[in-house]
Amino acid sequence: MDKVLACILTVVIEAAVMVCFRKNFSKETFAVLIISSIPLNIETNLGINFLLESFIPFGFWIYLAMLLILETLVVLIEGFTYQAIIREKRLAWKISFISNLASFVIGSLVLYILLKFVFTGW
Repeated sequence: MDKVLACILTVVIEAAVMVCFRKNFSKETFAVLIISSIPLNIETNLGINFLLESFIPFGFWIYLAMLLILETLVVLIEGFTYQAIIREKRLAWKISFISNLASFVIGSLVLYILLKFVFTGW
């Protein structure tokens, strides 16, 4: 359940960040960017969450190191993908970084609130 919710949050948050940049693109480019980001975010989010689960037994510091490595890998994957769509390469990397940072921060807060207060009670 929490993986599905995290995935949905990621798709929504990263699409919202892209909307903030929409004035930089033609309608066609923006449509391709949004449409391509959905399966890309689903794949990278589910992949990172399943991989991270396997590092829980190794302790907090190993988990944290893997989280940073995998998040960096996701920014790279998405950056290269967006670079293939967007003519301005620097903007592609900016969108990848900002959308992933926003997704991580906001998604973590929302999931914490949901898991803490909604699913387990006050």
